[in-house]
Amino acid sequence: MKWFFSVLVCAALLTACSTTDPTPSEPDDQLKEFTLHGSASKDDVKVELYADTSLFAGYNDVYLKVTHKGKALNGTTTLRPGFVTCPMNIDCPVIQPGTTADSLGLLHAAIIFTMEGLPGEWKVYVDVVNNDDGKLTTLEIPVTVARTDNVREVKTETGKALLALIPQPWKVGKNPIRIALFSGGDSTYTSVENATVVMTPSMPSMGHGSHGNINPTHVSDGIYQGTVNYSMSGEWKVDFAATVGTTQLIHTSFMVDIPK
Repeated sequence: MKWFFSVLVCAALLTACSTTDPTPSEPDDQLKEFTLHGSASKDDVKVELYADTSLFAGYNDVYLKVTHKGKALNGTTTLRPGFVTCPMNIDCPVIQPGTTADSLGLLHAAIIFTMEGLPGEWKVYVDVVNNDDGKLTTLEIPVTVARTDNVREVKTETGKALLALIPQPWKVGKNPIRIALFSGGDSTYTSVENATVVMTPSMPSMGHGSHGNINPTHVSDGIYQGTVNYSMSGEWKVDFAATVGTTQLIHTSFMVDIPK
């Protein structure tokens, strides 16, 4: 009974703290290639959250259209995703957007969701600072996050480490391969930019690996890129071992299916 009462209290607090009222909208013709995952408006500021496809556990490229009174905002935008189910608010790694929008008026960012979430269990909080008047506006966009097997999180001596395999259309032969690597404490994540990553692909059903692989190295913002050679179609296992100095940060693997 106490547990049930606590859940009701948490739910009431979440509702009370909500400062924005997400409003549905349709993307304009220029943005039809993207998927609109939600929008929110407050104090003449409007934020629309887009992605290439559905959102899922692991690495997601996201795009933000931020306007003030219908015009492009002159300011800064910061993302704070959170898993808001009581009794705790779980965050996740973020690559924050820059201040300059592209030709479509979109700010580019990335969110690495640590787990799946039913509608509204994950919320993307967006802090917008208007440089013209210095005003801070916080908006929230509830999102749905699908289950995938593209992310791993482990405990370390100092906190936790997270490694996400960035999905792409795989093919037989050599493929670029990218991973995102972050470490964190109780409620924060920081990109790891000085790790040595050893990648070992193998095909368990056939008992062999492949030649011509290049270990991923750091590119920017915790993203590492290398080359993997899938010498034939079928299911492959890709092992990653990331170390910083003499300390192993994370050792994990992913299964990928290579089409014919």
